[in-house]
Amino acid sequence: MLNPFGKVLLIFRRGVWDLPKGKQDPGETLAQTAVREVCEETGLIDLELIERLNNGYHCYLMSKQRTLKRTRWYLMKTTSPDQLSLQKEEGIQDAAWFDPREIPTLQMPMYNNIRDVLTRYNDEKLKPNTPEK
Repeated sequence: MLNPFGKVLLIFRRGVWDLPKGKQDPGETLAQTAVREVCEETGLIDLELIERLNNGYHCYLMSKQRTLKRTRWYLMKTTSPDQLSLQKEEGIQDAAWFDPREIPTLQMPMYNNIRDVLTRYNDEKLKPNTPEK
């Protein structure tokens, strides 16, 4: 999720900074799921899907067993970043906009897979322009 200034939205839940995400409902495409989950978790409604990013993986506990889940990431943007309304029932305590170039090096609690997604985004999307030879 990007705001008009190119900053990335992170949410704070369960003691770590994270990206909005969730599970697919029956009949939804993956892109529809991504937009719905961001809307639900952040309150942002003017979302524009830009492109699909690389997949990621994360583990979580379900019924006391570790589960590996593939996560499909999408780049979105909003024109009204100040319209945040956090989904408290999902444990979301805070949200903030960060410069994506700074996130991988910030000393803040964050899952390694989220740092990886943001690092890959930086590497692919934010390459400095280099003159052709």
